[in-house]
Amino acid sequence: MKRIRKLLALLCAGVLISSTVAVQAQEETENGWIMDESGEYYYLENGKVCTGWFQDMEDDGNWYYLKETEPGLGQMQKGWIVDETGWKTYFLDSNGRMLSGQWINAGEDNELGRPAGMYYLTDDGAVQMNGWAESITPGIFWFLRAGDGWFDKDNPACWSTDSSLVPEKGLDKESTEAMLPLLAGIMECRPEDTGSIEYYPDDPEYVWTALRISIGDYENGENRLEENIDGQWYFGVPSDLVEEYAAGMFADMESLPQPLENEAWMRYDAQRDCYFFADGDSGDVKPVVTGSRKIADGEYLLDIALTNYAEDEVYITGTVRIVENTHFSDGREPRFPYSVKEVVN
Repeated sequence: MKRIRKLLALLCAGVLISSTVAVQAQEETENGWIMDESGEYYYLENGKVCTGWFQDMEDDGNWYYLKETEPGLGQMQKGWIVDETGWKTYFLDSNGRMLSGQWINAGEDNELGRPAGMYYLTDDGAVQMNGWAESITPGIFWFLRAGDGWFDKDNPACWSTDSSLVPEKGLDKESTEAMLPLLAGIMECRPEDTGSIEYYPDDPEYVWTALRISIGDYENGENRLEENIDGQWYFGVPSDLVEEYAAGMFADMESLPQPLENEAWMRYDAQRDCYFFADGDSGDVKPVVTGSRKIADGEYLLDIALTNYAEDEVYITGTVRIVENTHFSDGREPRFPYSVKEVVN
């Protein structure tokens, strides 16, 4: 594993960490893995501890889960975990790497309290909770129980040689994670508050509201500006970034609609070519992809849910169809590899 294995007491990187205090940047910014005096690992990015899922591109793109054990302190996990959404189960090896696309045998005393036996980790790493999967023996297929994904090896009905029972593989984890900012705007933008997912790509007010939610929730990097305009705080982003979000949220959109002139919550600055949106707060409400399946080359169905982490509550669920993002013909790589084509239900 390509890691920075340093005892922080040495202070050679100018970073302090312990199990009871947050990481503090000292004289210089640190990027990479660090280890505290008890042998626990953390990852720093620009001097700040990462939390949640983290993909280490210097370690062949492997995924790690950094659990927030204290505010702002993400500790690398191992073994079986249920992520913060409460929807998905994963297995992390002894080095913390997420395993995927393989079977794993859970012992009697597994951390999840589930029956001992075989479980299948899909391409996005999550345990397959239902349906058929090819077993460890090619040409033999096992059925996984709904709800926990357990394979009942003693039940003949859970064995088959019929390959047509196995669905096409779903979307990989990297692409799934990339869709979350787009799904946030679509799922949270409910003009009628109907309790179901609304999708109106031809309605300028809907488009701008959805963009405001997605960008406001997820775009916190160097592209984001913060300004106080007439006593109201706004965040601003360059127009080309807004176009990237729009391309991912609306597969059939040819160009951005005109800015809403009579809405105080958005403004366009032509001199800087930036869009400004009034600050909002979505709290703990976030989208979750609960499942995916391929329906054609470059097309997938995503089962999604809008959840409140703090209250452990699901607001709405539904399914969207996504297709490859082909918006940009100028040779640039799109920020989002897939675009939302339609809401199926």
